Amino acid sequence: SDDGADGRSGRIALVSSLPFRSLPPAVHAQTRRAILDFLTRHTGSWLVQFTYAPRAPFDAGPGFRWMRGRTIVANIPPATVWTLTPAP
Repeated sequence: SDDGADGRSGRIALVSSLPFRSLPPAVHAQTRRAILDFLTRHTGSWLVQFTYAPRAPFDAGPGFRWMRGRTIVANIPPATVWTLTPAP
């Protein structure tokens, strides 16, 4: 396991509500790349993404897997929780 910023080892959850589908293309690409690099370097870590879209926030590629969680219909507009992990 990797050392965290505080010197302890462990898994890290990134939590985001960034609007990936409406980001400028260059910002989208840079942010996507940074997230995928982070998940690759930090074994066992994952991204939790809150989104209003009914599909995965971005194409993560073959080395990663999106899992769709709950859709909160009481939220206006309805929001879905997605989790991204490196593929097993």
